[in-house]
Amino acid sequence: MSKFHELIVTRLLEYETELEFEIIKSEKIRTLIVLTALDIYLVVGSIFAFILPPEKNPINVLFENKFPYIAVLIIMGCATVYELLVYAFLSYAIKKEKRPPLFWQYANATIESLIVTSLLIVISNAVNASITLNSSFFLAYYYFIVLSTLKLNPRVALFIGIINAAGYAGVAEYYLPNEPEIFPQLNSQFMIISRSGMIFATGLIAAIVAYQLRLRIKDSIRSIEEKNELKSIFGKYVSPEIVQKLLDQKNPFEGEVRWVSIMFLDIRGFTTFCESRHPSEIINYLNQVFSDLIAEVNKNNGVINKFLGDGFMAVFGAPIDDGKDAENAMTSALAIRLKLHQMNFENKIPATRIGIGLHRGEVVTGNVGSDERREYTIIGDTVNLASRIEQLTKQYHTDLLFSEEIFSELTVDQQSKCKQVAEIQVRGREEKTILFSYDS
Repeated sequence: MSKFHELIVTRLLEYETELEFEIIKSEKIRTLIVLTALDIYLVVGSIFAFILPPEKNPINVLFENKFPYIAVLIIMGCATVYELLVYAFLSYAIKKEKRPPLFWQYANATIESLIVTSLLIVISNAVNASITLNSSFFLAYYYFIVLSTLKLNPRVALFIGIINAAGYAGVAEYYLPNEPEIFPQLNSQFMIISRSGMIFATGLIAAIVAYQLRLRIKDSIRSIEEKNELKSIFGKYVSPEIVQKLLDQKNPFEGEVRWVSIMFLDIRGFTTFCESRHPSEIINYLNQVFSDLIAEVNKNNGVINKFLGDGFMAVFGAPIDDGKDAENAMTSALAIRLKLHQMNFENKIPATRIGIGLHRGEVVTGNVGSDERREYTIIGDTVNLASRIEQLTKQYHTDLLFSEEIFSELTVDQQSKCKQVAEIQVRGREEKTILFSYDS
């Protein structure tokens, strides 16, 4: 596993802990929803029990005035108290940043299932169990199953489906055989099994949904973390296309030798410009100039490797190589020259001149630094010579110079517009360097 991916895995483990606390917050919201529903049922149940006239009460009509209002309200009141305690417990856990043990989720799910089962038992004891088990009361099982997706724990969601299905099946098997066969079809084993199966199937679906949600959240975190890591290495001046290609590569930052084209760009007369300007004006000027010039680098598959105060170094051919690094570097340089001329002509910036140097050759590339701060580094004589060529633009009174190594890789059309400027001996190099310029 590469250092890059090891770092991503480490970050994901950290996010896993944070995700668990977010799930606790989600559980708190789920509990609040349950509390709200219980409060509504308590109010509505009290209205049916104590305010609504018996002759206008549909529950009395359905259950022949035998509905156990008091027992049902007591169970719902106890459930409300329990959920309040759960809410307080979760609030405390969030405040103290303590994660509740896993068995607590199973215990909580069991107790909430018993609340619904207890209601069915109490009502079935008082009235016809066939009506009770075929009424809307058993649908409360689904209520808890659907809310279980907020736990983002597929095992717990499946467990809730199982115990709810078992609860309904147990009540039905106990009461229905003893009921008069007024509704034999509704009391059949097939109906009991099918309803229990539907409850279980809903739990299974909830488990799948919870699993998929958790998986999508993790994938989103991984994607965001990988992109953030790339930005920390390259800075934000990386085109989305290059970011995506880097993400698709297995080991994008392993140390290696590459053939690349290097660009150095420098703003001429910057020291003089700064003498009479406020610092904020200088920064605004640099941002305005660089933002447009960097865009041209990005368009041609280049990457800004370093900012050098009044200039920058860009690389073409690393970390992504499309086989046209020299051509891309030249296209980018010409576009930068044209863009700057346009900005000067339209008076968008103070009169600005630049110098650009290009060279192509072998370099060593790799990700250098610590876990806290890494940088994609390019090392080699190619870099030094590209910088030297940029400095020579002053001597030869041009804004663009490039080496023979760049020239030889250009298209025939591009080469036809180039002219040899000089053949120089660069300190530290045995062979002479041939320099070219490009006619605008």
